[in-house]
Amino acid sequence: TCNETLNPERAFPCYTKPDECYGYRQKCDGKIDCLTGVDEMNCESDSYRDVPGYVEPYFEFMFRHFIYDEDWLWQDLYAKPFLNGKVPINTAVVPKLETGWVIGAIAIDSEKGIQVQEDPTMFTSTRRFYMRLEAPKSAFWGEQLGIRVALFNRWDYWIEVLVVLKKSKDYDFVSVGAGGQVNSYSPELVSNSDVHSLVYLRGGGHTMIYFPVLPRQTGKVTISFCTYSFIGGECSAVTIPISINGVANSYSSPILIDLVDNSELLAQNFFIIAEQTFVEPEKRWRRYVPGSKAAYLTVVGDIVGPTLGPDQPYCDASCSAWKPVGSAESVLFNMNRNVQMLHYLRMTKQLQDATLKSTLTYVNTQFARLTFFIEPTSGGISNFPERFANETSTFLTALGLYTLAETSFSEWDQITYISPDIFKKLLIFLNATQVRTGDPEFFGSFTDSIQWDLKYFNIYINDVPVDPAFHPYLERVTITALSVLATSHPSIPKPLGPLASTISSAALSYLRRHLPKMGNNALCLAMTAYALTFDSDTTYKFKARDMLLSSVRTDNYLYWAVRRLRSLIREPDTAGKVIIKPRIEWPNDAFAVEATGFALLALFKTGSPSTDSILRNNITKIVHFLSETKNMAQGWISTQDTIIAIRALREIAQLDLNRVIYNIRVDISPSSDVSKSRSIFLDGSNLTVPQTYALGDADTWGEVTVKASGSGRAVLQLYVTKSVENEFQVKNAADPVTPENSFRTFEVSCVPNFAGKNGSLLHMTSCARLHSADICKVCGSFQCPYCPDYNFATVVQPTVAVLLAAVALLLVGWRKATIEVSC
Repeated sequence: TCNETLNPERAFPCYTKPDECYGYRQKCDGKIDCLTGVDEMNCESDSYRDVPGYVEPYFEFMFRHFIYDEDWLWQDLYAKPFLNGKVPINTAVVPKLETGWVIGAIAIDSEKGIQVQEDPTMFTSTRRFYMRLEAPKSAFWGEQLGIRVALFNRWDYWIEVLVVLKKSKDYDFVSVGAGGQVNSYSPELVSNSDVHSLVYLRGGGHTMIYFPVLPRQTGKVTISFCTYSFIGGECSAVTIPISINGVANSYSSPILIDLVDNSELLAQNFFIIAEQTFVEPEKRWRRYVPGSKAAYLTVVGDIVGPTLGPDQPYCDASCSAWKPVGSAESVLFNMNRNVQMLHYLRMTKQLQDATLKSTLTYVNTQFARLTFFIEPTSGGISNFPERFANETSTFLTALGLYTLAETSFSEWDQITYISPDIFKKLLIFLNATQVRTGDPEFFGSFTDSIQWDLKYFNIYINDVPVDPAFHPYLERVTITALSVLATSHPSIPKPLGPLASTISSAALSYLRRHLPKMGNNALCLAMTAYALTFDSDTTYKFKARDMLLSSVRTDNYLYWAVRRLRSLIREPDTAGKVIIKPRIEWPNDAFAVEATGFALLALFKTGSPSTDSILRNNITKIVHFLSETKNMAQGWISTQDTIIAIRALREIAQLDLNRVIYNIRVDISPSSDVSKSRSIFLDGSNLTVPQTYALGDADTWGEVTVKASGSGRAVLQLYVTKSVENEFQVKNAADPVTPENSFRTFEVSCVPNFAGKNGSLLHMTSCARLHSADICKVCGSFQCPYCPDYNFATVVQPTVAVLLAAVALLLVGWRKATIEVSC
């Protein structure tokens, strides 16, 4: 056994055999003394390349495999008594990684405590031969893709490997002609046929070859390969989502179906904005890219919208707001949005155990990612961790504290336990950045130098000019109000209560002091009104509520915004039918949705909807507004407004105790093909599960007529998309003052020729001068004759004898000759 007291040279175990130990002098000395290498673990090192025994990987993604494959055998099992000493282990897939593993087991028993396997098992996962495939994560229709096939020979002798691209009707192989000639515009293709290549692999060697393929259809395309050698072989495949060309324009037409007071809804006619044909008469440009049209009609029997379930246990920023998921803000959204849904399902007794576990597991992974964005010294959160030094954000830190407080729930601690130390770090940062000295007018406020969201940091477009003297104060209101919501949350650990209370009290004093200045800024007023509901002094929260009610807009149900948001266009056609047209995006959409969400929360907390009919009527109008501003079924315009809208609607929806008896029938009939009419049924068992009716490219035109009957509430949304090719066709947000103008919300650019993917994958783009290059100019195929990657033989200088033999062959020409040449 290893015992530091008996022998300092045998202080620590090597975890291989009971008698193998190491001492202090062997710890982090740069030499591996234990077979497991445990004596060189957890050492201070500038890079993993400094670790003893490090070998530079031949394959670019070797470390990625190591990072994501190291838990391939981790399993936790509950063993019932009297199993005859046998515990069932689930089947595990051994990763393709050349390394050794130390495999052991730990058991926890209520009587015997913790037991650890005394003699772990050593296991090596190195294969003699294996293959890995690398391909782009996505591509556009018409692009030529280079699939990288990496071959590894870990035997001690050379082998020949036959690589076969399997035939399929879903893709073609791009063939290289004689002399390396290939046309990028209309290349020679091999269709629905196997393509073979014989590869030489030296002992212990590796190589990578490229197979250029051209997908023939949109959707998910699976590309299959098989390899054969006399020491082994395998088959593998990659699946690539293929999207249509062009820039996608999307159009949303959402409405709230309210069958609580009426048992039947008059026919609603939704206009599909996409035309039947893509040809514009007497025009060279096309209305849209052929094959790019699609329409989806989604019905959800709940005002909160699609929640969570076995088919979709979570939804991130990309699926609910079309936003990327690489920043701290997106990680916080991913946590907050899914936690809000879990709380709603829990409070309405609709939460299933399987959904709870799956969603919390995802939330836990996002929490692990969040810790990467927390600066270890100050405790602040940075949107981009590579720039901690000067870009920690007060707003993100307050949002992070609020999100973690929403996530912290004692019943979920088994999966998503959040240490009080994390809360402490964030509170210390907020305490250090809160204004406590200087101008007393700013006492208790927060500010942020990183102003990346105009809704929070600037005075947004206003109908009524705001006194310039108010600007410095109003710019601090939103972050200060958010800090109140975070520090006043009941899930803050009790030992940190005094610190949180100190921050909250000072922030509330700032909001009370400057409340009169907020009349012309809807978001400042709404956030402050909700924050003041956590104030022990009730005077100001009712004053803020009165200011909200006096500044509400009534031209589109009820909402709060500094500029008008036009409602869905409902206009009669020549036959007298009312046609619902898609909503028009406005630059202040997200601002209005978020302000209205906070206002709804403030009104809900300062009133009694169950007894106040006026308040109940106002809430119904607000819910109609929020329902008709959705850009997609899972979310609204952006991330912050989606979180607040869900949070507000969650409070309203949980008051509805009649959902168990709701029963709704929705009849759908497209004018493009009435034979494809369908009925959707909603009841207490599937209210929050989205029911989708889809139309393909050929049927996406005309109108969709919807009739609803029964009892209950449902959000119905028609979502239409089509892709365009010209800049003037790209859909942009309209100017609220002059709708004939539009705001440029993004620019479309693409790199010509070939672009690198993951450092080496070839991805041929179809824009600008595509056609000035081809696959052989970038060694994109194993057939290219001039690429050193595939043809690495030493250049041989011809001797005089070789030249004379060639001349003689030309002279005889018509005669048969056999010439042997040795070099």
